[in-house]
Amino acid sequence: MVDLEGKNIALNKPTKQSSTFGNSDSFRPSNAVDGNINTISHTSDPVSIPRGFEPAWWQVDLEFPSEITSIVIVNRQDCCEDRLNDFYIKLYGADGSTVVDEQSIRTAVDKEGTTFDGWAKNNQAQYVRIVMPYKDTAPSDSFLHMAEVEVYGNYMTITDPGDYCLTGQFDTQVAKEAMETCDTSMDLVLGSDMSLGTFIGIVNEVEEKGPDYMPGVYVLFGLVFLYSALTLKHSLFH
Repeated sequence: MVDLEGKNIALNKPTKQSSTFGNSDSFRPSNAVDGNINTISHTSDPVSIPRGFEPAWWQVDLEFPSEITSIVIVNRQDCCEDRLNDFYIKLYGADGSTVVDEQSIRTAVDKEGTTFDGWAKNNQAQYVRIVMPYKDTAPSDSFLHMAEVEVYGNYMTITDPGDYCLTGQFDTQVAKEAMETCDTSMDLVLGSDMSLGTFIGIVNEVEEKGPDYMPGVYVLFGLVFLYSALTLKHSLFH
């Protein structure tokens, strides 16, 4: 498991929502992960369906399976903060359809941010979805709008050898183009800020000097790096 040391792993990640109020960029779903509490995501009017009204929802793709430990939701700063209550937070696995955990939220969300924790251990969630059911008694409260959604946790590391994927776990993505070679099982995820060139240089050194060689600065990769270096290179570039 890659410990992200309190980093918000939802920041600037891909988002979508059931609808966008006025189809305006001022209310686009990405506003809830831009790090700015003065912008908001905002769904449109509830959509009528044969059995009532479609719930409003918002979703962020964390891009990698993660063990989510806490989620912070920040309410809009200007008005209407009482609408953001009686909703659900659902965590989905890498397939986007399997619910790995969920919570029913009955309390209002603060402008300063409300933290929701107590998620199942090793939940391996990739998608976080906020769902606002239609409220018959107060239809205007069925809008879903938020200033920020912050997600905290750790990227999952599975050390079973096989097909590997190297990805950046911090502010930069390492070997982003290699992500296309990874399947959804994410057999191994390694986190690093090093450049692709640096990584390839280390792999070449290991390949040339044998499996007993380990550059001291990368001791943190431990036996996992030694065992997987050649397989990673093959996976990424063949």
